[in-house]
Amino acid sequence: MMSMRTLFLMIMLLLVFSCKKDPVEPPVIPVNPEAGNRVLVLNEGNFQWGNAGTTLIEISSGAVTQNLFEKINNRPLGDVLQSAYLNNELFLVVNNSQKIERMSDAQSIAGNPITGFQSPRYIVKSNYGYFVSDLYANRLFHLNNSFEMQAGIPLNGWGEEMLCDDGEQVFVCNVSSGYLMKLNASTGVFTDSVQLGDSPKSIVSDTQSRLWVLCEGSIYPDETAGSIWCVDPENMQVIFSKTFENTEHPSRLQIRKEGSDTLYFLKNGVYKMPLSNFNVPATPLINEGSELFYGLGVDAKGNIWVSNAKDYVQAGEVYRYNYSGHRDAVYEAGIIPSGFVFY
Repeated sequence: MMSMRTLFLMIMLLLVFSCKKDPVEPPVIPVNPEAGNRVLVLNEGNFQWGNAGTTLIEISSGAVTQNLFEKINNRPLGDVLQSAYLNNELFLVVNNSQKIERMSDAQSIAGNPITGFQSPRYIVKSNYGYFVSDLYANRLFHLNNSFEMQAGIPLNGWGEEMLCDDGEQVFVCNVSSGYLMKLNASTGVFTDSVQLGDSPKSIVSDTQSRLWVLCEGSIYPDETAGSIWCVDPENMQVIFSKTFENTEHPSRLQIRKEGSDTLYFLKNGVYKMPLSNFNVPATPLINEGSELFYGLGVDAKGNIWVSNAKDYVQAGEVYRYNYSGHRDAVYEAGIIPSGFVFY
């Protein structure tokens, strides 16, 4: 005869299993740069804490999914998410984990990251494969179109952001030397360069194919001013330059992908610089106030996306502003949100 204790346990088990819900599957990100329906926030994470991650924002519904990479791939992303590059696939450059995650539909392809770097910063595609800049390697890494490591290209110092518009020439910001360098992607040989200001880090191209480079300036051991430069990519001659005050260090140069008629950058707020003239505005479009603006992006519709890193320890926030600088949405993010990928 069944005891009362056994009967009670059976009833409890039935209740538990009858109340159990199916697990909620995280959303898949189709790799479609033209759609414009989603924003992937790159959460840098703390150095050596291994808490980098990605946050997915569904623009139409406002739904937010935290730790998307970890949920889909069943493993942590790694230590310091430096940057991302979207082509037909999505590449996540994880700096202190010395790897690049190659993604399709938000899932790591074959589950195997690309490794062999020292401290990767940015990746860009050419007609002859991919080039990866690095903080410590004193060279550019070169991957062929099958993602096999090729011979490195010597680069004296720290390579940062790169740009390749035509598939043939790669322009590299050399932070250590202050030069913008021009690489023939086919031969792997630097063919030209131009001296800019201290610490060139951000580069974009406008509708006239002019290159715009933002130099952040130095802080240690001697503080120097930040500056902005316009360069002709054909002859590497300077078209325009502007030096800021000695204590001003602009960062995160961006340009609207469609139209490419306006520059944006951070400097204790968001500055908006129309390219109809070369006048750098004296005041920001969006004031930083008491917040800590850290990341910046501009989507195809002209919306301005800004991240607030807060105290670099707690979860940050993301703000969306319209073209006129009015804040119309706020989203939760991860630790140190620093960049955006628009789908």
